[in-house]
Amino acid sequence: MTKQTVFFKITLWLLLLTCSSAVFISCDSPEVKHQKQANSYYDQGLWDNAIVEYGEVLKLAPNNTEALVNRGSAYSEKGEFDLAIADCTKAIEIDAENIFAYYNRSIAFLRRGDSYKAQPNDKLAKADWEQAIKDCSQIIDSGLENSFVLLHRGLAYQNLKNYEAAADDFNRAMTTSTNEIFIQRVKASLDQLKQEQAGTQK
Repeated sequence: MTKQTVFFKITLWLLLLTCSSAVFISCDSPEVKHQKQANSYYDQGLWDNAIVEYGEVLKLAPNNTEALVNRGSAYSEKGEFDLAIADCTKAIEIDAENIFAYYNRSIAFLRRGDSYKAQPNDKLAKADWEQAIKDCSQIIDSGLENSFVLLHRGLAYQNLKNYEAAADDFNRAMTTSTNEIFIQRVKASLDQLKQEQAGTQK
């Protein structure tokens, strides 16, 4: 066997080994494939498609908290707040420290409370806003003083007419953010809060 033949065989063997390794690495499990597809749909705002794909993930892995939280968020975007809350609650039951589950559930509670207010059903609205505050507080008390969490808790406080607590959260939200557009949004909420408060004092 010539040196050239040996070199050719070794090169071919290395090439085959590299290709087979690449195929093995890129071979995702069915769970991962569905998760990637669901995340892609979610990023595009295709909520129905995302919900179906996250459902496939959960058939294979019922305790996949990422799929539960993201499907809950997709449900919330569709206005299906009961389903959103159920998914996020299950994620919290699996992982009591999952801040994304608390955050997405707080948004669902806040929005469902708004829908109850519009019906109107003040009692149910109040209960949801109070739960939104609890979920946001859970995140903040864990040491994550996130500007969006503060804003949402402030909005829930405002809905409950606890203007002092709402103003405090709005001000804290502005100091924890460097995004000028977000800060302007919070300032607008704070101005609206002051007008609403002044109206109740007349």
